[in-house]
Amino acid sequence: MQSVVIDLPEDIYSKYKQRAEQMQRTVEAEIIEVIAKATPAKDELSTELEGLVTQLAFLEDKALTRIAQSKFPKKNSIKIESLHFKRQNEGFDEVENSQLAALMKKFERWFVLRNEALGLLMQSSLGDKSPS
Repeated sequence: MQSVVIDLPEDIYSKYKQRAEQMQRTVEAEIIEVIAKATPAKDELSTELEGLVTQLAFLEDKALTRIAQSKFPKKNSIKIESLHFKRQNEGFDEVENSQLAALMKKFERWFVLRNEALGLLMQSSLGDKSPS
């Protein structure tokens, strides 16, 4: 394990100290948990998502446009936001942690597919305008 010295503003330190006391842990353990949760486990896409991205190349522009114009469901965005606030202010139980993980997986899926579709549409439009 590596050591890092960080000067935290008093309000941030107070929040982590309060959470640590509630969870009967050290401030260091609380900060490590937050950093660990914010750090992706690996840089690769899941096998399922990678397969979906590959399949996008076979779609027509009309279908790609629908994906590129899609919006992440507002109720999911609101729930993610409320769970983030709860985690910051009160801490989580395992059920809430699982809920947030599932919602973030949905968000990642939507975000990756939408951006890949946008990229394919851009390539397609550039290809249509290239000199013959």
